[in-house]
Amino acid sequence: MDFDYLNLIALCLSDGGIGFSKEALYIHFTNKSEVLLDLFRKEIKKFSSNKIHRDEKPRGITLKVFDQVLIKKLLNISPSYRTKACNKRPICPILKDKFNYKIGYHQHINYNDLKY
Repeated sequence: MDFDYLNLIALCLSDGGIGFSKEALYIHFTNKSEVLLDLFRKEIKKFSSNKIHRDEKPRGITLKVFDQVLIKKLLNISPSYRTKACNKRPICPILKDKFNYKIGYHQHINYNDLKY
């Protein structure tokens, strides 16, 4: 286990994760707390020099980073960062066959007959 990534992994599992657009995966974090948003920025900057995109939403501010190398590293540590079951709402696009995972890293974790 690479302990350098623990804070970033904790942030991704609490209010973030690894998401996808039509062509790329990205790391995201949504929160209203500027303290937590700053912590996410600080942790991302340890591992990536890519631009941090900011999007304001009703439930908070979302920060996104498109960095395929960092995503691959995070997915090697844990194959999933989803905290809701994929076969429960919202259903994962991979289960609906709506997204072609060109990058090929995505795996599910099975727990109690649910996929995460």
